[in-house]
Amino acid sequence: MRLATERYRSLSDRTSGLPNGSPLDNDQLAKIMFAASGLPPEKRGVFLERVGARLGLRGSQLTDSNLDNAIQIALQGLVHNSAA
Repeated sequence: MRLATERYRSLSDRTSGLPNGSPLDNDQLAKIMFAASGLPPEKRGVFLERVGARLGLRGSQLTDSNLDNAIQIALQGLVHNSAA
């Protein structure tokens, strides 16, 4: 849990340098952490790094829609759904 918390802070720090100058708000961070909580612990760091990278590419266009998109893309390949 400690490592996930450090990566969570790292993501917040990384996004605070976006061109618009505003870090993720608490609701956005909570959305990211909720998505990460569904992953096995060993995959959470990769997920957080992917989200941070995607958000860094968005620059000043950080919106809730862009965040949702970044989360979905970051989850690809990390979540394995069983076929029904």
